[in-house]
Amino acid sequence: MSNQVLSTVYLDPNIDRQLRIDAFDTRTNRNVLVNEYILLGMQAKQAGSQHLKDKKSINDLADQLETLLKTIEKLVE
Repeated sequence: MSNQVLSTVYLDPNIDRQLRIDAFDTRTNRNVLVNEYILLGMQAKQAGSQHLKDKKSINDLADQLETLLKTIEKLVE
């Protein structure tokens, strides 16, 4: 616990209730669960961000391919 920071977070009552249930079911404390859930959320956000970057790259390549095909069509005419 020496590498942790104390932070106050206000939770929706439904989230708090679910955390209590999850803590009981997994026999762990809510602090551990909150850290795990936040980390999972951050990883999901990063993965989604990377997905958007990949999608933009694919769209850019598709645009370049379309431009190239139009150029080839003009040369063939």
